[in-house]
Amino acid sequence: VPSKLADRNRAAQPKRAPLFGITPFPPDTTLEAVERTHNIMQEHSTLWALHFDNGIPWKEALQDAPFPERIQNEWNSQKKAIPEGRKIYVGLAPLATDRKSLAGATGEQEKIAMPAEFKDVALDSTIVIKAYVNYVRRVVKQFRPDFLNIGIEAGQLMNRDMTRWSQFEQLFLHVRNAIKAEYPNMPLGISFGLGDLRSEERRVGKECRSRWSPYH
Repeated sequence: VPSKLADRNRAAQPKRAPLFGITPFPPDTTLEAVERTHNIMQEHSTLWALHFDNGIPWKEALQDAPFPERIQNEWNSQKKAIPEGRKIYVGLAPLATDRKSLAGATGEQEKIAMPAEFKDVALDSTIVIKAYVNYVRRVVKQFRPDFLNIGIEAGQLMNRDMTRWSQFEQLFLHVRNAIKAEYPNMPLGISFGLGDLRSEERRVGKECRSRWSPYH
């Protein structure tokens, strides 16, 4: 049964047609598979979905310095590929693919060593918050999304290490407030997986989903 908070959030949203997006994951690593995936997105989606779940340039983000050329070039290519007038969704991941650790570092190579200052730090540490705010701000400036997910599958943290959920909450709030101050009308939230919806931690899970999942 939807919570009262979720009901209120849904009721407050204007009536609109659903949007359909496809994340750009090809079924193979060949150029043909990449092009075919792009064509499917072009022809059959009404929402252009971009998914960044392969690390964060923590060092550059902390310093608010230019990002590595590899990353910037990829972003430029992805932005150029967006069909004109298409609504845009961007998903970002401050958590690693284990959905409990801090996302790994990336740079001129996709995987690089984590900067020393980011090793074994809490999700709500000052440097993580500062770096992630800068990173999200840079993404928003680049892609101007209509919908922004700042925690891909972050709901899995509840099942995998609930002791760190309060840290993630603080990270989320700091980032959300910073971005909303600049883009007050941008819908922003996090995402939950099917496993989270079936979590044994039903009471906690329901409360967290009601609070963080609706995009507003």
